[in-house]
Amino acid sequence: MDNQQLIAKIILTILIITILSVKSLNTSNDLLNKLNVEKLVAIKYDHNICYESGHIKCNLISKYRTLDGTCNNAKNPFWGKSSACFSRILGPAYGDGIKSLRLAHNKQPLPNTRSITNALMPDKSVYDTKLTGIVVGYGQFVVHDASRARGQPGDTCCGPPSKRDPECLSIDILSPDDYMTKQWNQTCMVVSRDFYCTPCAKGAREQINDETPAIDLSHVYGQNDKESQELRSDSKGQLRVAVDTTKGEFIPPPADFPSCNPRAAPDNYKCFHTGDSDRGNMHPLLQSFQVTFLRRHNQHALALLKLNPHWDDDQIFHEARRISIAEHQHIIYNEYLPASLGPILTKIFNLKSLTTGYTQYDPEINFITVNEFAVGSARFGHSQINGPINLEANGCPFKRAKEMLRNNYYDPTLITQGKAGSIIAGLLQDKAGTVDQYHSVDIDNYFGQRHDTKGAIDLAATDIMRNRDHGIPSYTNFLGLCYGINITSWNDLTLLITANNVDNIKKFYNHWTDIDLHVGAMHESNLWGSHMGPTYSCLNGIQFNKLKFGDRFYYEHDSQSGSFNKDQLNNIRKVTTLGSIICKTQRIIHKVQKNVFIQPSLRNSWVDCNSLPEIDYKLFSDL
Repeated sequence: MDNQQLIAKIILTILIITILSVKSLNTSNDLLNKLNVEKLVAIKYDHNICYESGHIKCNLISKYRTLDGTCNNAKNPFWGKSSACFSRILGPAYGDGIKSLRLAHNKQPLPNTRSITNALMPDKSVYDTKLTGIVVGYGQFVVHDASRARGQPGDTCCGPPSKRDPECLSIDILSPDDYMTKQWNQTCMVVSRDFYCTPCAKGAREQINDETPAIDLSHVYGQNDKESQELRSDSKGQLRVAVDTTKGEFIPPPADFPSCNPRAAPDNYKCFHTGDSDRGNMHPLLQSFQVTFLRRHNQHALALLKLNPHWDDDQIFHEARRISIAEHQHIIYNEYLPASLGPILTKIFNLKSLTTGYTQYDPEINFITVNEFAVGSARFGHSQINGPINLEANGCPFKRAKEMLRNNYYDPTLITQGKAGSIIAGLLQDKAGTVDQYHSVDIDNYFGQRHDTKGAIDLAATDIMRNRDHGIPSYTNFLGLCYGINITSWNDLTLLITANNVDNIKKFYNHWTDIDLHVGAMHESNLWGSHMGPTYSCLNGIQFNKLKFGDRFYYEHDSQSGSFNKDQLNNIRKVTTLGSIICKTQRIIHKVQKNVFIQPSLRNSWVDCNSLPEIDYKLFSDL
């Protein structure tokens, strides 16, 4: 190839990229213009379930939210309660209209989810050029704050079909060439249905959310008074801690969870007792953020005690919790959502934190976590997960150790050895995976792998099965909901999904109305400026809007019993970033980029931890 041909090829490539970019931008603009946020947030699905009966006495002048989430809404005191029903945006789609799994257009069973993921959502690492690994770890930490469906044991779910419990959702592995079959001779994955919501439920099946739906660090503090008391030290307003091998605070063991998966060597460590049940132990990234916010609470408690020595343990605890929750909310709405959804969608859904002034609480918004978020759009981050866990040594990127996620599920070893800071330091520079149909092999073939047994779970296949378990309508229904798009042919889908991907999906689904929500949404091209496709952008925007404006205790709201005064609120806004909290809780980390969700660059430069200011606790003194 001569120079002229090479130049011509380069020009053609640039032209094609430009045309595709303009087309993508135009498509995104068309879709965004169709979003009616006010209408979407106002949708109220009639559950036909009975809420808890009886009278509850609420202290509506308390500045502290209850631990179980009750009394957030004065007229509807059970809105926001833990261990209550998920809500919905669209009505459920069950095969029998009540509880059985959704059927295809031709009334036949939908395709096997393991076969779908093997072909449509394979193991492949594609990295985001902008987002860091912090998005992955903290993003899952955020989701766990608002959603935890109550599962059931499934010990017999992979026995002979005739002996399987009706509540089993086992995923059979059909191909003898499947990786799991070749690796462990595994022919079935144990999955069971999530519990019914309430014994008094009427109509279609609903599911239980054991978390409080509000962004309130309930997965750190517990879901009710009893759980919280078990996590408290009863001294100086602090949470209980243990000391790791480097003399740093971490979450105390022991916790006797069946899922606990410690290594036999070196020391057979015990799992951690968190407010998130066994999920707080799921993997080292989550464990590291549990440690971070535990330490942050205790820092607040000691600082408040120093300025308010007359306060008792209870007042110190709740004030420290109140400040920690405000920091957490500020990080989500000021950093995490703008990074993940992008600035345009953040603005459209009114999610960005203010720089001055207050927001207004809307008591008509029911902020209960919706099923479409819990088992749908919240799971976009599963494709962002990387297999390697890079542990950075003493702030030096050239001295790294590497662990694999597959070897650390429900294993407390790394955290007990004092490596939470090293894990987070690695995430600061690691690239997140892109939000797409691809997943790490550690997710598709090794999820939940134990040290003492052979076999694992395909998380992506389970995500699809959870759509069906919770009666989530098919993918095309949500295109109509969010954007008013009526899909009448396979070709119509190419507005959002590449033609090649549409052709691949057609190989498994007989009709476009059969496509599972998670499959369709994860195959979409990203919206311009966002890191996810149109459907999950819409559903996540709806949920986080509800969590902001429907929560009476949201940190920016004015004229509520829990509102911060102007100076307190402005101080929280001024000093709070996730990078600052990481600096203050992880001794091994000496510098962070300004926005830890974004890759370091000239515009997002490194800053010395010592230069980052602390909360002005004098603003919280009543002396």
